[in-house]
Amino acid sequence: MFKRTHKIFLSCFIFVLMSAFVFGYNEAPMLKERVAKGELPSVEERLPDSPKVIKVREKIGKYGGTLNLSKGNEMRALLVEYALESYPNPVFDEKLVEGNIIRSWKVLDEGRKFRFTLREGLKWSDGYPVTTEDVRFTFEDIYSNKNVQQIYPSWLMNSGKRANLNIVDDYTFEISFVNPYGLFLLQLQSIARGSYHMLINPSHYLKQFHASYATEEELEPFLEKEKLTQDRWGELFTRKWQSTPWNQRKDVGYPVLDPFVVVEKPSDNVVIFERNPYYHKVDEEGNQLPYIDRVRYEEINNQEMMNMKIMSGELDFTINTALGDLALYKENEDNGNYNTLLVPIKSINTNACYFPNLTLEDEVWREVMRNPKFRHALSLAIDRDEINELVYYGFGNPTQASDAPGSPFVEPWYRDSYVEYNPEKANEILDSIGLDKRDNDGWRIGPDGNAFTINIEFFEVNENLVPATELVVSYWQAIGIKTNMKVIDGGLWYQRQGANTTTMSVWHEDASRPGSPFFFYVPYENINWGPDWRAWFNSEGTEGEEPPLEVKKLFKLYEDFLATISNEERIELGKEILKSQAENLWVIGTVNNIPIPVIVKKNLKNVVGGMDPQWGPSMAEQYYFE
Repeated sequence: MFKRTHKIFLSCFIFVLMSAFVFGYNEAPMLKERVAKGELPSVEERLPDSPKVIKVREKIGKYGGTLNLSKGNEMRALLVEYALESYPNPVFDEKLVEGNIIRSWKVLDEGRKFRFTLREGLKWSDGYPVTTEDVRFTFEDIYSNKNVQQIYPSWLMNSGKRANLNIVDDYTFEISFVNPYGLFLLQLQSIARGSYHMLINPSHYLKQFHASYATEEELEPFLEKEKLTQDRWGELFTRKWQSTPWNQRKDVGYPVLDPFVVVEKPSDNVVIFERNPYYHKVDEEGNQLPYIDRVRYEEINNQEMMNMKIMSGELDFTINTALGDLALYKENEDNGNYNTLLVPIKSINTNACYFPNLTLEDEVWREVMRNPKFRHALSLAIDRDEINELVYYGFGNPTQASDAPGSPFVEPWYRDSYVEYNPEKANEILDSIGLDKRDNDGWRIGPDGNAFTINIEFFEVNENLVPATELVVSYWQAIGIKTNMKVIDGGLWYQRQGANTTTMSVWHEDASRPGSPFFFYVPYENINWGPDWRAWFNSEGTEGEEPPLEVKKLFKLYEDFLATISNEERIELGKEILKSQAENLWVIGTVNNIPIPVIVKKNLKNVVGGMDPQWGPSMAEQYYFE
């Protein structure tokens, strides 16, 4: 009976869906005008053979209006278009993945080969067809050309070998690896890897800046404008190539597959976007998306100025807020005609997370800091309840660093590991591991006879790191550990981190995503607690420092996690990685589940819902003004 009812329902749904399109598609009035003038083909000609049908959040929208935005985070959430999609995002279960730019796919050879099919008839925003030539160009002329990219993308490598690309026809291509790579499919719906440009770029546009296709004479005007010589054409190309998913488009008219395309740059900090007339999505009634005509983006880096624009109603949507100003936002809702929503950032677990450099070239530091009992003591000395109240206004939850809430990889005790505030126990541990002697100032003496010192270096990746770290410094000083903090420039921090010279740093702990799983707990990324171990792993042992057995085990778990095509096995491997974190405290967490105030104009609909407003996908194509 259930199967019969299910079939009837499915047949009715398909009938309703098809009847919506039988009389053709609908489009925005501004596009109808351009079609009437002969500036554009009809909407049926602009859409692919099988447009993606979107189920809207609230209701079918209305065309028109300009969306006013304020900062890069919103651009990242609003304008990133994925090769594949999944909701909720991020996910690690391929059963939730659905087609987008890539219409369909097959996993072959036990996870070693992936066959992808693009949407036939899909077009760039300038009307040029999207084909596998755009994929070939990306692999051969961008990733494999050292003038353009010095390092081949690590996510397209497996067991130290590059992926192999095979073009089947104009719409079908295969990517194969030497060993199984089960996570590859899921990476194509992750913001870290999944923005379509990681696989597909507008070759017809970019070839004019590439020495393999343009002559020296053709390149010369572009090089002159950028003040570059002929031997630096690769630098010209990288300036023209839209290489990151959340940046403003570099040039007006840069061909995209996103819902909006840049049409004007009136100043250095203002960019005007307009609807993409060739956008490939429609709603359930056959209306081509997006609903909104234009987006005005203004880069605002001063929080006081941001707040003024919020309160005056100049912004339609923003996540660039301060939790401490929540009362201010609420008081001015009627004046600014907006609502203030408190939305958890699911992509961030711990907002202030402390990771030591365990490969620092200092023998005293290594002897002390590599002892997990010392890290246990540091964790027990932190009063997370006080941090939550003073820094996060009581909105968070004291926790150990682990994966994000709702993660399938987390056992409850992982979050509780050494998380209680117990300075007495911390002192006992420190005494028991040989740090029982103190100098005249009360600081604990290390193996070299000097005060053992922790210098915390970081840059303000979020506004709460400074007050949280000031408290952490005081807690560690209270148990006799001489501790200092220093805020430095972001560029300098990355440089020092890469050079293995930072001692301890702070970051917000990002949740595991298919594009970057467990990068806080396995030191393979550039933000980590073992830079020289990272170099060893990524160079297959030719660089850096060979890690101890426990860290080697983590690298093996990570490689198996990437390889497996079984979601059940993937979950067990993930749990093992996080169990190691809970036992060793490679990273020390404080407070998690901090919400952010999200400002939404009262007449802006189909917005946010339960999705992460920072890492999306936001599905801005269905936003509309009522």
